[in-house]
Amino acid sequence: MSVPESKIADIYIIGKPDCIFCRKAKDLLDKNLLDYEYYSSSPNSRYVKNIMEKLDYQKFPMIFYKGDFIGGFNELSEKLVAGEFEKLRYDDDF
Repeated sequence: MSVPESKIADIYIIGKPDCIFCRKAKDLLDKNLLDYEYYSSSPNSRYVKNIMEKLDYQKFPMIFYKGDFIGGFNELSEKLVAGEFEKLRYDDDF
């Protein structure tokens, strides 16, 4: 099984309904003008269970950057503060 990678954005998020940290991750990316693809799923889906098992990670959201797992909301926040995604920002004033 391969690790998920978005076909439309460098950042791919696997979340679940009613997940506060999933919502916070999306809000943070929106605030920073970063494109992402969001996949909402049941934590009981075979797809999500396989990814969790492969990564040995049992929390939501699961965030990937160019196919590499970076962690959850806290890790995303740290990377944003460090300026690691600066080059991905889009310009909404075009």
